[in-house]
Amino acid sequence: MTAYERAAQEIVLIDRQGNTLSELVLSTLMESGEVRRHIRKTRKEYESRRNYAAQEFTRVFGDNISFTLPSGGMALWIDISKLVKGKTLKSLPSKDSSLSTLYSDDQISPTHLRFGFGALCNAEITKSIEKLSETLA
Repeated sequence: MTAYERAAQEIVLIDRQGNTLSELVLSTLMESGEVRRHIRKTRKEYESRRNYAAQEFTRVFGDNISFTLPSGGMALWIDISKLVKGKTLKSLPSKDSSLSTLYSDDQISPTHLRFGFGALCNAEITKSIEKLSETLA
């Protein structure tokens, strides 16, 4: 028996019927269209944050960086290779961003930055990008 099958058996033993009240509430929300409206509203919000982050990267860095707008997700991959040019970036804050050498030809210095915007408001996006600009200067 695999670990997955064992876990499934344990769940059945612990919770044979599921949570009827939660299932009823979810069913009601789905039937009323509330879940669909929430998903539509959430997608618009994240699209707005993505577009704002892209606008701010362009405003702050101009042609010194490049990126392609993703059709989904909550992060942008920013090509910072023009700015880095062999520098090491030990001082880059990891709370707002993370570096990856995965897309670097030489695997020595980072060439791309993953900027997550999903949990940030517009003011935080601007602040993070401006701080990143100071770090890369």
